[in-house]
Amino acid sequence: MHPYSAASTSLIPSKTPLAVPPKYYSPERYRGLSCLAVGAGAGGSVNMLAKVIIVDYWGNAMLDTFVRPTEPVIDYRTAQTKITDEDLDGPQALPFAIVQARVIELISGYIIIGHSLWNDLSVLGIG
Repeated sequence: MHPYSAASTSLIPSKTPLAVPPKYYSPERYRGLSCLAVGAGAGGSVNMLAKVIIVDYWGNAMLDTFVRPTEPVIDYRTAQTKITDEDLDGPQALPFAIVQARVIELISGYIIIGHSLWNDLSVLGIG
């Protein structure tokens, strides 16, 4: 008998149903996340959150905000981010703690879609 045949039950705990994932999830279960970072620290090598965007499945913005720096910005990385000092120093930039709490509220329990999510979650301080 093949070790993975239907007749072999030694690998399956008795009377324990197997969880079967759904074939798809409802669109309401998804959130898209994108973060932009500027450079802080020595030579601007430390990523610091500068902007967060969260969208629903249909691309509607749920959050789109600049984030007030928590440390001096060494490199705005404007060529890549299009972010300038006016974006982060103006009244439209929210404090990091408020943005972090709002992001957690919006993504908790959802499937998060994005590019380099480990980096985004890291600069958000929730990775």
